[in-house]
Amino acid sequence: KYLLEFLFRYDGSYLFPEDNRFGFFPGVSAGWIASEEQFFQKALPFLDYFKVRASYGQLGNDQVNPFQYLNTYELSQTGLESIVTTAFEANVANPNITWEKAISQNIGFDLRALNNKLSLTFDLFKNSREDILTVPLLTLPEYSGINAPPINIGEFQNTGYEITVG
Repeated sequence: KYLLEFLFRYDGSYLFPEDNRFGFFPGVSAGWIASEEQFFQKALPFLDYFKVRASYGQLGNDQVNPFQYLNTYELSQTGLESIVTTAFEANVANPNITWEKAISQNIGFDLRALNNKLSLTFDLFKNSREDILTVPLLTLPEYSGINAPPINIGEFQNTGYEITVG
């Protein structure tokens, strides 16, 4: 009647610099089947099943452009009297990039009543993402020839509820 589960992930990705290469992503879920308690069965005999549950978990995302922590160079050819090949910095590195994080939180209950003729499930959830690699709204002089590198500043959130009746 008491449910508890822990989840721990430790992931590594070569796409990040050595100091940020590994990420730890925990999760936990808990539940209580209240309908198995004697006091519950006596107080609410028409309920066949009632469970309360909650969960929290994180996942890491490494689906980003590779090697953003390294400067990259490209070649360019110019010609005045003769053709000259030059190297230029194509992007500025961000040595601090790290994992984007997805965080899921949920609380809800499952209910069955009247000899399993009625069922109800309710979930309240919040899903968010943090540390999304995003190019900041910076204005660099055009003559610099470079763009600001992406940094882990983006975030968004999705909340809602779900009800199922059967």
